[in-house]
Amino acid sequence: MRVIIKDEFYEFQNQRTETLFDDQKKYLTDIIQGFETRGDMEGLLTTLYSLNNLSEALLDEFVTQSGLEETVETLKAKPV
Repeated sequence: MRVIIKDEFYEFQNQRTETLFDDQKKYLTDIIQGFETRGDMEGLLTTLYSLNNLSEALLDEFVTQSGLEETVETLKAKPV
């Protein structure tokens, strides 16, 4: 998985990456299907952008509190 942390690209893969990715994919698929079933594209887009913004804020807060090096070490990420 490639990620951007403090304007730098990193890559990491661990034993849990695929399982967690699959879990999140199912979670998002369920959300998308619910909004599509109701024909509520405004709700879907608002929800997806909201999740994106919240995720970015939480990640930024984690990196700010823990520091870049600890974050990279936790992920066992390598600069790309």
